[in-house]
Amino acid sequence: MSEQQHQEIAIIMLAAGASSRMMSADKLLEKIDDIPLLRHATTQALTSRAQTVIVVLRPRDGERRACLHGTKARLVKNPDWQNGMASSIATGLRACPPSITAAVIALADMPDIKSQDYNCLIDTFKASSEESIIRASSQSGRHGHPVLFPRRYFPALQGLHGDRGAKEILHKHADQVIAVCLHADSALTDLDTPEDWQAYRQRQPDN
Repeated sequence: MSEQQHQEIAIIMLAAGASSRMMSADKLLEKIDDIPLLRHATTQALTSRAQTVIVVLRPRDGERRACLHGTKARLVKNPDWQNGMASSIATGLRACPPSITAAVIALADMPDIKSQDYNCLIDTFKASSEESIIRASSQSGRHGHPVLFPRRYFPALQGLHGDRGAKEILHKHADQVIAVCLHADSALTDLDTPEDWQAYRQRQPDN
């Protein structure tokens, strides 16, 4: 087996957002199969083949932290969470062990991302070059999340600002991006508003 196949992967779960579009509710504590979405998403990451799962939270985020009690995820605080997604990405990367050679940036509000989806990204990376960025896409070809970045991109990721995430890096290195098609629209489905949640629940088989 090659050195590339032995590389260690981290999943960084971004969970420090304000949930401002949910009115008074917290979208990450809404239930998926009677489990808070944040715990559901973190469990899927933990049961993948990633070696480390890091969850980035806001300071004094007691309820979100409590819903992850008993998991093996590493919980880290982002004191600058109000400055946007970029600050949470940087916080998660700083928490990665030195042995980590690639990180999957994942969003905690995406209920349809499963452990096998993370494994698809990881396996694609291990079969490609060390410069390849592996990005989830829908069956229709639309780019989405999560996205795996090799360590060589960590400095650029840590230099980002605001709430645009890693779009500028993906655009700059578009020739290195490998799209991995996930099932249905799982790479696109995020739940930001009460309307999103209502529509999602109505699509579930029990309804």
